[in-house]
Amino acid sequence: MPGTFSKVFSQMTKDFHLRLVRIGYRVISFENIFYYKAIKREPLFNLFNIEIQAKAYLDAVQKIHLKLFKQGKVNDQVTLIGQSYGGFLASAMFSLDDEVSEGQDSVFFNGGLHVYSPPFDFSKSIEIFDKMLFKAKKDKGFGSLTKYLITYMELGKIDDEAEITESLRKKALPLFIDYGFRIYIDDALESINDLKGGKLLPKARKERAEFLKNLSFAEAFHIVDEVAFDNFKNSQERKISYWIKKAIQKGRDNIRILSSDDDMINTKVDTDLIDTPYLLTIPHGGHFGYRQMAWFDELLIRSLTLSESDSEDKFKLALFQKQEGQ
Repeated sequence: MPGTFSKVFSQMTKDFHLRLVRIGYRVISFENIFYYKAIKREPLFNLFNIEIQAKAYLDAVQKIHLKLFKQGKVNDQVTLIGQSYGGFLASAMFSLDDEVSEGQDSVFFNGGLHVYSPPFDFSKSIEIFDKMLFKAKKDKGFGSLTKYLITYMELGKIDDEAEITESLRKKALPLFIDYGFRIYIDDALESINDLKGGKLLPKARKERAEFLKNLSFAEAFHIVDEVAFDNFKNSQERKISYWIKKAIQKGRDNIRILSSDDDMINTKVDTDLIDTPYLLTIPHGGHFGYRQMAWFDELLIRSLTLSESDSEDKFKLALFQKQEGQ
């Protein structure tokens, strides 16, 4: 399950697909429900009803897996993986998976749940995003695609956390919050506006552009559905620990969550998870920035190896090192 606004074949999703395929997996992936093309397909559920959203994705993946299983293209071992908001949603899916599926002798996600860099409290994360957006707009490089590209190339050269300077962190903030998230809000709102008959946004192009430019994340979500968003913010469903505890109460405790202490989408680690065996935190890594470190490939190999008897040597080619001609 990919992060917010992710399309099926985003670079990050393809990156993860390749890693998983190399260690023996068949991968089923979805675009995020907030991606504008997903919204254009008119989802039949409220975007802020996490339980219904999770059930919709769970039903879809079970039907796809069953079809592939009958064709002999997959086996009955299924592991659920989610990143960022996708990890939050995957946690809800995992907590709802309590029935034996056709072709399996246990629950559907019998390979467990793996979550990377999730928002611990989705409501708090929205507040954090708005604070970061306000701060990023003060940067001279905000909105400059040229400066974003230069910063992106600098970040791509990082091989070790120690190489990340304070100056680079400051330059990365506008890239992360604006190019990584804010611009996708515009596309999502445009799609929702079309579905609502053009009633949500200013009709004049210049007015609309100015309106979207000054919009905060919280304001954008209120435009989508003010009542539903406020209900969600005030519910326990906004916390990942709510869904994790529901799964554990059902005996579903094959859960692994990885987060960084310096992940900018969280203020602190969820107190309901911090002293549990399900959560591992690392000092540095930002918001899933650790994925480009060599140790992360080794972690995937060790935690997602399909057979206990497989040796690590067998998976040396799975290490995600760029090779000539790749």
